[in-house]
Amino acid sequence: MTHSSKPRVTHTGYPRRYLREPPADPAYAEAGYPFALRQAVYDRRTALALSPEELALRWRVPVSRVGEVEGAAPVPPLIALAGLASALDAVLRIRLDRDEASFVFAGREGAGEGEPTERWGEAGEGAPVRG
Repeated sequence: MTHSSKPRVTHTGYPRRYLREPPADPAYAEAGYPFALRQAVYDRRTALALSPEELALRWRVPVSRVGEVEGAAPVPPLIALAGLASALDAVLRIRLDRDEASFVFAGREGAGEGEPTERWGEAGEGAPVRG
């Protein structure tokens, strides 16, 4: 009896090897974080008609730091992002998914529109609470 080299086929008609999506490489996803942040900072800064120098003054950092963030340097620590959001008169929403990231600076006037609020830690450690 000879052995067939054909892959086993499932009830859907596809070989089993195509049914599972390969796991996303975390390094690949992380590499995109600075680029997503760069675009969000640039978009918000230009929407406010701020120069890099003006943003640096508001953020209380050297102009070179604004250039680093807009130039896709590694993502700064959360405390620095909080200061950046304040300098941009915005609320920063960060979404990290398996293979993508988004950073959105929403103006404070419309920060809560269209999305439920989430408060962490009120319904158990680390669990979001929708309000």
